[in-house]
Amino acid sequence: MTPLLPFAALRRAGPHPLVVPLYHLVTPTSQPAPAHVRALYPVRDERQFEQDLDFLLRHYSPVALADLGAPNRSKAPGARPSFHLTFDDGLRPCADLIAPLLRRRGIPATFFLNPDFLDNQGLMFRYQAALLAATDPSRAATYLATPYERRAELTAHAAARGLDFAAYLRSERPYMTTDQVRGLLAAGFTIGAHSLDHPLYTTLPLAEQVRQTLGSLDALRARFGPLAPAAFAFPFTDDGVSRAFFAAVRTREPDLLTFGTAGLKTDAVPGHWQRVPLEKSLASARIQLTTEMLAYLAKRLLGRHQVPRT
Repeated sequence: MTPLLPFAALRRAGPHPLVVPLYHLVTPTSQPAPAHVRALYPVRDERQFEQDLDFLLRHYSPVALADLGAPNRSKAPGARPSFHLTFDDGLRPCADLIAPLLRRRGIPATFFLNPDFLDNQGLMFRYQAALLAATDPSRAATYLATPYERRAELTAHAAARGLDFAAYLRSERPYMTTDQVRGLLAAGFTIGAHSLDHPLYTTLPLAEQVRQTLGSLDALRARFGPLAPAAFAFPFTDDGVSRAFFAAVRTREPDLLTFGTAGLKTDAVPGHWQRVPLEKSLASARIQLTTEMLAYLAKRLLGRHQVPRT
C-alpha cells in the first residue's frame, strides 16, 4: 500500500525542506556487490539508483552543500523542498560510476572520506569482517559482531585462513585514489570528513571523538586544500553523541556542517543535519521516504521527532 500514498501531500505534511539521502556505492546494472560489502547492506545497481534519482528530481530540487544554510529551517510558503546527496566511505564506484552519472544530470553531491583508507592504504574493519564472512560463512556472525576495539582480531582470523587484506586492496582497489578525489573536486562535487578510520563514536571517549573528527578534517585539508564549506559525517551513527562533542569541535570549527544518520528527524544541535540511509533495503527511494515520513508524523504526535542531546 505504501507506493499508493500521495507522496506530494505527505511531503507537504512534514517540516522537511531538505532531505539528505545517504548511500555508499552503486554497481553496474545486474552486477553483484563487491565481496567487502555483500554481508553488510543491500547495494543498488545503476538502474535502481537512476530510478531513485528520477523520483527525487520529481519531488525535490537538488542543492549543493554550500546551499544548506541553517538546519531545521522553516519552509517558505510555496517553496519546493530540496535534496542533497551524500556518499560515505570514499569507495571507488563513487568516482567510476556515480560521479559521471550525477554530472550528466546536473546533481550535486558530497563524498565523505576516511583519510586512513584513501589510496587503498587500509581496509575498514567492517569490510574486513565482510570479507571473512564471504570466505568462511560458518563463522560469519562472529566476524560481523567484532567491534572496532577488537578489530585486530580480524587480522588474526584472516591470517589463520590465508586471507590477505593488503592483497585484496591491491587487486580490487575498493577505495578512491587521491587523484580520483581531485577529479571529483574539479567536476564541482564537494568532499567532507568521515573520521580517520571509521569507529563507532559512542564507544569512544570524548577526547578521541574530537581527535578523530578534527584529525580527519586536517588530513583532507593537507591533501586537497580548503574545504568550502567544512563538513563532517559521523561513521555508523551519531546516536548518543553529546552536546560536549559539538561544543569542543566547533570551538575550532565554528561553521562546520555535521551529519548524522537518524532519518527524517530534527536535531537539538543547530548546524547538525540528519540523513536518510537508503540502503536499509532495495526498496525504492519513494517507498523508503514514504515510510520515513509516516514514522516522523507518528513520532511528532508522541513528541519523539527530535534527536535529544545531553
